[in-house]
Amino acid sequence: GEHFEVDGIPSLIILDENNKVITERGRAVVSNDPEGKEFPWHPKPLTELTPDSADVINQNACLIVLTDQTEAEAEKAKELLQPIATSYVEERKANESLPALSFFYEGPQTGPIINALKKLLEYSEVTGPAVIFVDIREQAKYKRNSASKEDVQEIVDSFKAGKLETSP
Repeated sequence: GEHFEVDGIPSLIILDENNKVITERGRAVVSNDPEGKEFPWHPKPLTELTPDSADVINQNACLIVLTDQTEAEAEKAKELLQPIATSYVEERKANESLPALSFFYEGPQTGPIINALKKLLEYSEVTGPAVIFVDIREQAKYKRNSASKEDVQEIVDSFKAGKLETSP
């Protein structure tokens, strides 16, 4: 437990054949895929924000594109974020000194978690399209009331460079 800095019990950490961590969210991914169709459960570069996302939000810096929660707007957010998220994940594989950054979009399955998160961040008035950056462990937040590819890339680049001007 100490080696993996396990905070909660029960925990399930999935390792690869070289004992490198694939995911620390083993309980959640196994529960969501009981037939093992996505085994070995490598994290996806981009996922829809759902109540299951709470543990990631509590552990990692996150970038979330807000929408109106319709399928059409969620698809636009996915198209916008997918190449940026994939590029960041690939870059981080090559350079592990880059901080972890999880990418989410608000969609039809998001539900009330977004309202709780916006209330916590004091962003209740923010609606999509917009971008929220949050790092709960660092008590850092940032919002932009637009969500273009350029907006997202600028936020990611500033985060990577350690220059994203966040507020507590």
